[in-house]
Amino acid sequence: MGEILLSELIARTKETIRPLEHSQSTLYQYAMIWGGLTRYFIGKNQILFSKQLAEQYVIESKDKLEAGAIKKWRYNGGWSNKKMAI
Repeated sequence: MGEILLSELIARTKETIRPLEHSQSTLYQYAMIWGGLTRYFIGKNQILFSKQLAEQYVIESKDKLEAGAIKKWRYNGGWSNKKMAI
């Protein structure tokens, strides 16, 4: 994958999944994940998508879950036990 802004990748992903007609609940979960990922990237002064940084976000999210800092339903709605397909 060439360089792409994280915001552009998210916008393209939204358009790509639109025909799948996911439930509002699923779309909400995606939005939560994308928002968290965006805040993480901004916090690292990164606007371009980086698989390495995204993987670090997943690792840190798992660590937060194990430490009790985030709720399991929120984690399960996101990345847990799922391989990132980005």
